[in-house]
This record gives sequence, C-alpha cells and structure tokens, in this order.
Amino acid sequence: MDKVLIIEDSLTFSKMLMMEIQSVFDVECVPAYSLQEAVDILESNSDQFFCATIDINLPDATKGEAVNLIIDHYPNISPIVLTGKINEALREDMLQMNVADYVQKDGQHNLEYVASLVHRLYKNSDVKILITDDSATARMEMQRLLAVQRFQILKASSGSEAIDTLAENPDIRIALVDCNMEDMSGLELTEKFRENYSKEKMAIIGVSSSSGRNMSPNFIKSGANDFLVKPFQPEEFHCRINQNIEFLDVVQEHQQARELINLTLGTAAHDIRSPLSGITGLAGILLNGVNDDTKRDKYLNTLVDAANNLSDLVDNLLDTTAIEHGGSLKQNVQPTNLQALIEQRLTLYQAKAEEKSIRLNAQFEAADTILCDSNNMGRVLDNLLSNALKYSPSKSTIDILLTCSEKHIRVDINDQGTGIPEAQEKNLFGAYQTLGSQTTAGESSTGLGLAICKNIIDAHNGKIGYRHLDTGGSGFFFVLPHASNESLKTGSHD
Repeated sequence: MDKVLIIEDSLTFSKMLMMEIQSVFDVECVPAYSLQEAVDILESNSDQFFCATIDINLPDATKGEAVNLIIDHYPNISPIVLTGKINEALREDMLQMNVADYVQKDGQHNLEYVASLVHRLYKNSDVKILITDDSATARMEMQRLLAVQRFQILKASSGSEAIDTLAENPDIRIALVDCNMEDMSGLELTEKFRENYSKEKMAIIGVSSSSGRNMSPNFIKSGANDFLVKPFQPEEFHCRINQNIEFLDVVQEHQQARELINLTLGTAAHDIRSPLSGITGLAGILLNGVNDDTKRDKYLNTLVDAANNLSDLVDNLLDTTAIEHGGSLKQNVQPTNLQALIEQRLTLYQAKAEEKSIRLNAQFEAADTILCDSNNMGRVLDNLLSNALKYSPSKSTIDILLTCSEKHIRVDINDQGTGIPEAQEKNLFGAYQTLGSQTTAGESSTGLGLAICKNIIDAHNGKIGYRHLDTGGSGFFFVLPHASNESLKTGSHD
C-alpha cells in the first residue's frame, strides 16, 4: 500500500494536487475523474492504496457517494475529503464518518496542507501508539480515531499492563494515559514512563473526563507532553496527536544531524590519519639521513604531494558528508596514470612496512591512462594499504596487483593476515563496521575506511569487494571501467 488515489473531476486541480504531493515525497498518485473510475480502479487494486483524496461533489456522485465508497468498503484506505465549501452541517457529517480530515479547496496553502497530511499518513504506519484506559468504551473510541490516521495501535486496560506493553515495545512513540485507573493513576503511570523515556523519545498525552483547573498542569508537571479532555473533539484529537508526532520527528532529525556531524568529523580524522602516518615515517627516514640524492628527492616530493592531499581533505569535508549520506560527490576528473598513483602510495607507506618487516610486492600490467579523480582514488588506496598493514603479521608480504582488460582496470591488495570472519563479510563496507580481526600492532580503526572506499568507487561506476584468500589472508579489490567523463556519477566537475 504505497499509492494515493486522487478522486477529482477537475483535470487541472487533480494535476496540481498530484504535483504538490509528489513535491513532498516520492509516491505514485493515481487519478480517478469520476465515482465509476474510482470503483473500477479499486475493484482490482485496492490493496495498493493507503490514502484517497476525495472531491465530495462529482458528476456521478453529487452527495458524497465517493466518500461512502471508501469508508464502507475500504477501511484500510484513509480518506481526505476535499470540498469547495464547508458549513457546520457538512463538518458534522464528516466527523461522524471518521475521515482522516476535510479540507476546503480555496488556495495554494490548502494544497500544501493536503500534501503534508498525505505524507503524515504515509509515515504514521511506522508509528506505534499505546492507549491506556480502564474503560473499554474509551479505548475503542480512541482506537477508532487513531485507525483512520494509520497508526499502529496497542491497548492496555491498566497501568501495570501498560508498563509490560511498553517493555515489550520500546519503540512506542506516543502514550495516551487516562487519569483515573484502579491500579494506578495516570499521573503515577506518567512518572514511571518518564523514568526510562524522555519527552524527546516518547510523547505522553494525558486524558481525562474531568476538565478541572489542576488536571492539565498536574499531568504536565508529572512529565506529560500534552493533555486532552474526554469526550474528544475529533479535530482537536487529531491535531494534538499529529503535532506531538511531528515534534518527535523534528527531534529525531536534529539527532540525526548531530550524528552526521560526528560522522563527518570521524571520516575526516580517518582520512587524515593514514597519510599522516606515512608522512611521519618518511620524515623519520629523512631525519636519519639519506645519502642517495635521487631517493631523498623522491621522498621529499612524496611528502609534498601527501601534504597537498591532506589540505584537499580538509577543504572537502562537505564532500565527505555527501558521500556518506548518498549525496553528490564532487569529482575533479582527469586523465590519471593509476600505476604511478599506486607507486606514489607505496612509497608513502614504505616506512610503515619496514617498521613491521613487511614486504610490499607490486606487480603491474601495462595499463592505459584512465579518467578518475586522482585525489579520491588516492583515498581508496590509502585506506586499503593502511588496513593491509594494520592486519598483516610481521615478516609477511602484501601483494599489490594491477591488471588490465579491454573494458576494466583492476587493483588487488592481498595480505597474509587472519582474514575476515565469514559472518562479518556482508557488513564490511558499512559505516562504523570494523574488520573482524585484531590489528597486529595495536593500531586503531574507526570502521569508516571501507565505507569511504565503496562510495568513491561507486561514484566512478566501479565495483569494490572482498574475498577470503586460499592462503587465509584478506583480498580486497576494486575494478574501474575505462570510462568517459560523462559516464561518471559526479555531482559536479571542478
């Protein structure tokens, strides 16, 4: 159920409404320009729709028959009634029919409201609400009002049952709590809920048949977010529920934003650490003295290149955020000699390899120049080489292989470590997923490196993967196509 049925006889208004809804979120809207068209569509496809916007006055249904069609025969489809005019009698009729909402068609702001409401109904199917009331009649009435809003509804007839239900369903986001229950008052239950659930994690709405002056403030002081008086005005009930869930959504978005900032900083730290380690190693070699002028110049040039790459990383922190969260990655696409890039990286990590008595064994086939972002491809090599060194035992060999076919260039980096446990292989390229083995010299790992590699290779229309070697070590590889600039998935070109 992921479609919206638009029952509307005006072709222009129908198109405007569909465009407005689809501007809010990606959903398929299916138009029906008469009652009969709606009947025909629903007879064979009713299970595809979660919501219907309904013009109350159609050429073949002038008395709201289309609304009755949805309510009487398709209870799983939430109806939103649209009308040119609203009067008190119509309002009462709509509320008694228990529609999701009714909206007057009188401007752009109403189109925006309907689109927002449709999106809210779509999201509500993932929201759990707990009703706690010792009155079966009250529980049924609240369930009736919530069902049309597409919430997942849980019910409890006492405070103790509510506590057990919450323990079994810790993802409940709204709790409706009656004030007067035999085993536990609503105020006491609210305080118990708040021992483990903050206002930002779960909204509590107190309900009572008493509108005494102290009831609402007592609930709020006990930890409730809101308060409602029974019997409910349906419009107020829906508004309060939706406002509270919107508040929780905003809080969740802010939390995700904070996590994004932390991820960005973690990514930056990870990207900087590997080449910085290489710079430190080369600098140590130079400080101890290098008699060979050619080798000294090579080391110095490598240091300069590495420092420039670090500067680029700092300048492009926003790019890192983009690739970690599916956004556009800026690429400075240019002809690149991949062999020369690998050789440069091997020089950078030579000191670290010697420190652990590890041999870097490079084997290159003749390869054409390819079009790629050399800085980002250097990040991939940094991460894979750094991991290979971290997880390789002393006096082992790391093989770096560059092979070329008619359509692709492939790089393999194979080590002689303990490999990755099979159960963890499927998670290797996710953010904050650390390799299953322990590093061989106490090196740290953030679990970001392989996720970075995958996003960069994906942006080049390539493939990155892992295979457990017959010798027991880890084999990481990536494959790049002989691609043109136009085929690369670049957000923009510098």
